[in-house]
Amino acid sequence: MAISLSILSIGSIFLGYIAKDLFIGFGTDFWNQSIFILPEHNVQFDAEFIPQWIKMLPFFSSMLAVTLVNYLFFTDKSWIKFSNHNFQALYSFLNSSWYFDAIYNRLINIPLLHFSYNTIFKVLDKGIFEHTGPLFFTTSAYKISIFIKRIHSGYAYRYAYFMLIFFMINVIFIDLFF
Repeated sequence: MAISLSILSIGSIFLGYIAKDLFIGFGTDFWNQSIFILPEHNVQFDAEFIPQWIKMLPFFSSMLAVTLVNYLFFTDKSWIKFSNHNFQALYSFLNSSWYFDAIYNRLINIPLLHFSYNTIFKVLDKGIFEHTGPLFFTTSAYKISIFIKRIHSGYAYRYAYFMLIFFMINVIFIDLFF
């Protein structure tokens, strides 16, 4: 997976560098005014003329942070003892994402799951919808098949009798409604 993603990333970097003027840059007519931006909201013009050192500031800050973390992790181990003894409460608070997940689960997720299970699943899905839908049709089909099984006895006179009855019902139905 890493090899294929590396190949894709190299291709996207080179293609992005080659085609960057199609999408970004002041004066490009790639979009041909399909996206309208009011002049007072056009910050691309201002971003084009920012000094280079401001544009490179995020990159150098990231490199400084990576260097500092590598130094602290691989060479200087004294900060580990300091943080564990003096800032245990702060460390656990920040490490647990300010308990946001626990509070969110307790106040929103758990009541929503209980409501979904008890009301929507048990009452609606397993109750009303199943008894008026699939269960109703399967039990009705079973009862109708038992009735039809009793009617079919294999005697020809009984079949003729039912054909006569249904023919009379059809004639009466057609005469009444049409």
